[in-house]
Amino acid sequence: MMRLETERLVLRPFESSDAPSLYRYASNPKIGPSAGWPAHTSEEESAEIIQTVLTGELIFAITLKENQSEVIGCIDLNIGKRAFMSDAEGEIGYWVAEEHWGKGLIPEATKAVLKQGFNVIGLDAIWCAASTVNEKSLRVQEKVGFKYVKTLKNVEMPLLNRVEDQHLSRILREEWV
Repeated sequence: MMRLETERLVLRPFESSDAPSLYRYASNPKIGPSAGWPAHTSEEESAEIIQTVLTGELIFAITLKENQSEVIGCIDLNIGKRAFMSDAEGEIGYWVAEEHWGKGLIPEATKAVLKQGFNVIGLDAIWCAASTVNEKSLRVQEKVGFKYVKTLKNVEMPLLNRVEDQHLSRILREEWV
């Protein structure tokens, strides 16, 4: 399985032993709902999500280099999954534990995944969507070079049983530096 390293982070596949740290952070109601999923309600639920959802080759547990056994977030790259994307385009998604907000970890992780998407996989474009009220995610997009494309109105969020408006941005391979 693939691992990516940055100055401060190791992005690695999830392991069943990650359930306690995943639950510790994914149970925070400020995390999941802003990323489109409900807060985890038990360590067992986190273990099941690791086994059923967090298994793809381009789904990474975010860990600090000095403590790679503790998951502090997640970042993934989905290729060609949304209606507006071709098979040569991807969409990046991410979250990080509240105690790590404002440290620049998600821009650092995002740059590593963008590099993988453009330089290794050869994607033409990578998209990123966020609720129009998720200012932290919108700042990440701006910091790493995504450009606003449009606002999607009334996007269904089935895991949360709600609709929201989403800011949709994109970075093209030729814009990637």
